[in-house]
Amino acid sequence: MPITQNNIVWYNRADSGLYTWETQFGVTVSNYETPLGVDAGELEEIQDAGTTFLAAMDALALARGAYVAAVEAKNEARAALIDVNRKYIAQWQALPGLDPKILEQLDVPQRGNSGSRSAANTPSNLVAKPSTNGNVEIKFNRNGNSTNTVFTVEKTTDDGATWTTAFSSTRTRVKLSGYTPGQTVWFRVYATRNGTVSAPTEYVPIWGNGSSGGNTLKIAA
Repeated sequence: MPITQNNIVWYNRADSGLYTWETQFGVTVSNYETPLGVDAGELEEIQDAGTTFLAAMDALALARGAYVAAVEAKNEARAALIDVNRKYIAQWQALPGLDPKILEQLDVPQRGNSGSRSAANTPSNLVAKPSTNGNVEIKFNRNGNSTNTVFTVEKTTDDGATWTTAFSSTRTRVKLSGYTPGQTVWFRVYATRNGTVSAPTEYVPIWGNGSSGGNTLKIAA
């Protein structure tokens, strides 16, 4: 099997590697078209194939970036929806003499309902693990909450003075992106279930105290 300088046959490279290889390949062929015996038509064919591939790779990178941005926008909108509706639902549940049928039609429980529509439990064992590429893996235990419980991950960069929503989902393991390696960010999570909201977990840092990851707990505010 032919061997290249990197011990990888050029056409067996991953897309990213082929992208880098093709960029240099097209320039080199153009520089040595005479000793390579390449005429103008052949050079154009080679360069057109490379241009098409490079453009397709660039378009894919843009599409991936747009997808990530769209997912983050959706998650922020979801969290905002939950926060707004939760506030009003709590007010309505507390209204004295409100017809229970109204809450039933809203598909929210009456305050104090028990049984299968039980209150949310605080999640447990929160872990935040950062990577040098800016991703952060968040995982925790649902702690008895049902599979339709919504978990909201919040973040703070000022040691808990202010919190913003980082993610909201029914999953107990998520991957966030866009974090600067070395910059400390604290995370906490709470559960929303049957119109009730749990207390937040203790919060944990990434890159806390200059470390590469961090699971030092801090009492939630």
